[in-house]
Amino acid sequence: MQKSHYIEVLETGRMFASQKYCWETSLPLEAEGTLPITICNNFFDMALLNWAHLFGNSNDQLHYRKVVSNPESFKKRLLVKLAITEQEWEINWKNLKDFRDNRIAHIDKKFSVRVPELNIAALCISEYYSYAREELVACDPILKIYDETLSKFITKNSDYWKETIIKIYKCMQ
Repeated sequence: MQKSHYIEVLETGRMFASQKYCWETSLPLEAEGTLPITICNNFFDMALLNWAHLFGNSNDQLHYRKVVSNPESFKKRLLVKLAITEQEWEINWKNLKDFRDNRIAHIDKKFSVRVPELNIAALCISEYYSYAREELVACDPILKIYDETLSKFITKNSDYWKETIIKIYKCMQ
């Protein structure tokens, strides 16, 4: 696999993590009007679109089946780590994919829909991120920009993200 694919996986993982964090941070914040709701929803939508690049759309060049050297073994490890069955994986995957397809990508006419959880998606992306980091280091040990885990990346940036979101919401009050 090309070094650039691993870098794209890492960047997409970081984008997912930042959008998920911003979505979770903006949920309890109160501001008047539809703009705060739109901003909060957009954080979720962007997180889910990034998940779709890595796990949702099998035609995407970053989908784990196209990047990981042994995708079946990788998925089995994920299922064990997540403590879920193949059937539970499929249900979660379908919920995420359907929401992405019907509410984000194609804007279905349904007025009521259950918003899926992103916790399993986050764990999957974290594992994929770790895999891509290891492979990238094997290709090019000099790339120090990716020397941290995804959780360390989130921790390092969380104060900035939170402060910025709070400032934005305060401006809308």
